[in-house]
Amino acid sequence: KVVCAVIRKGFRVFCVQKGETKYPYTSYKWEFPGGKVEEGEIQQRALRRELKEELNYDVKVEGRVTSVNYAYPDFEIDLHAWQCTPVKNATYTLNEHVDAHWVPLWKLKKMDFAAADKVIIRKMRRKHLIASLLIAVCYSFIFVYYLFYFFSGWLLAGTLLWFILLVVLNYLYM
Repeated sequence: KVVCAVIRKGFRVFCVQKGETKYPYTSYKWEFPGGKVEEGEIQQRALRRELKEELNYDVKVEGRVTSVNYAYPDFEIDLHAWQCTPVKNATYTLNEHVDAHWVPLWKLKKMDFAAADKVIIRKMRRKHLIASLLIAVCYSFIFVYYLFYFFSGWLLAGTLLWFILLVVLNYLYM
């Protein structure tokens, strides 16, 4: 079992870049920081320990994001992603990685992530899209009410455009 941290600050996520590894398909790839769970260790404690060892970084583990089982050509990984936030005034030090960045959510899909982490990003995008649709529906009802109240002739066209705009904007930000 392996755990990783999806550390967020607003619309940004903390990502680290691996150095050279024994497999070329994982070398210099971006990933969410984390590591292996030791025997008898709970995932949240393992995650805090790994972040302390690799980055000297303190975080608050808030909840599970998703789990992924991914088969690379030479090994298989059982990866569990957890939502985290940095402890106030926490700083990090790159002890095992070559780079780190706070990346806007909408740029994650453009980065060269390790394959298992790409699956986590896709799952997060899918969950975000569903939430975006629900938000868009709620705002559309409010918009329809005001549109009907003030301009009943533009009701259908305005509602459709508003709904499409909200879905597109919410999707772009994830």
